[in-house]
Amino acid sequence: MSLKNENEKIEPMKKAYPEKFVSEQEIFSRIHRGDHIFISTACGEPQYLVRALIQFVESNPKAFFDAEVIHVWSLGVAPYTEEKFKSNFRQNSFFVGNNSREAVNRGMADYTPIFLSRVPELISRGLVPIHVALIQTSPPDEHGYMSLGVSVDIVKAAVESAKVVIAQVNSHMPRVHGDGFIHIKDVAYILCHDEPLLEYEPVMPDEVAHQIGQYVARIVQDGETIQVGYGSLPNAILANFRNKKNLGVHSELLTDGMVELIQKGVIDNSRKTLNRGKTVATFCMGHRKTYEFIHDNPSIEFRRIDYTNSAITIARQQNMTAINSALEDEEAGKAVAIGQYGIIGDTHTAEVALVVRDDFQNKGIGTELLSYLTYLAKRAGLLGFTAEVLVENKPMQHLFEKMGFDTQRRTDQGVYELKMAFK
Repeated sequence: MSLKNENEKIEPMKKAYPEKFVSEQEIFSRIHRGDHIFISTACGEPQYLVRALIQFVESNPKAFFDAEVIHVWSLGVAPYTEEKFKSNFRQNSFFVGNNSREAVNRGMADYTPIFLSRVPELISRGLVPIHVALIQTSPPDEHGYMSLGVSVDIVKAAVESAKVVIAQVNSHMPRVHGDGFIHIKDVAYILCHDEPLLEYEPVMPDEVAHQIGQYVARIVQDGETIQVGYGSLPNAILANFRNKKNLGVHSELLTDGMVELIQKGVIDNSRKTLNRGKTVATFCMGHRKTYEFIHDNPSIEFRRIDYTNSAITIARQQNMTAINSALEDEEAGKAVAIGQYGIIGDTHTAEVALVVRDDFQNKGIGTELLSYLTYLAKRAGLLGFTAEVLVENKPMQHLFEKMGFDTQRRTDQGVYELKMAFK
């Protein structure tokens, strides 16, 4: 991404669309009381635009009040949440991350729980109106098209519905194939400002995360398509995939770890049911090397989040595996056990898994849970369960033995692979 070459493309656009290149004062004067202001997601956040908006409010404290900021995920550039701006802005998020959780818990910001795949529909139907969209794009190409780069997700829907679109054109933003292209004529105002994109610094995985990663790596098979969340645990899991083959990616998030596996040939998308040969995601959080890798790379496609996260789309992708982590709620603590089974293709069997909280073990909860799962499985016409149990997990082995299944056992790298037929 040559800054000189990219900046040269802006000059003809300034001559063709002079009304789009005006002062910041004129641009932000288009914001009115009660407007809904959308800001691009995570590493796609237009940092300069956000800072300029705050400076405008500081210089014009009575310019507008009660504006609702719709920002799905902030990596810390969120000055509008400061106490001194509480009469000007209030944040509403569809996702609670580390940087917004405290504000939500203190009642200084709102959280709207919803499947992210449904957000574009809320926007397009006007149930969540967007009056002003602050976005960040690559410079326009010779045809006038700019790329939303690392953040397509719900940004594309916001751009299509917003009354006023303000774009920070940044030469550091990669041009990414897929749904993220918008034309300069669909943008009301442009501010050209080059600055490095935000980068995501994940927490380094600890020993427990590494152990979980090794276990999950044994579960994921060659040729499967993966979805990966963010955090230290998914990164630890990806680090154990180096010996896998022909993996595919269909995920809302593209990370540094996934790009490393692409470069090593582990991920080649050659056996995907949908979008074969393409790594499909909707936004990216990583470092500069990752942004450079996805720039104008025809093997990478960023699609709208109502495609990537659609249950119908995911259901059409055979051998799909989702890898995520969950946040422990120490205060609530109401779930003492969790059990589930997943049907395995046309085998009429299912893989079963259950966990009981440490302080509730040896009280018969696991037996009751597994008995009920067995009842549900038999009622559904299944013939048996499979499970993987660590060799040292004696309580779980004893639980399966108590159920009286007709069991076949095989040992592989410290794990018992169990095939259990119902009687």
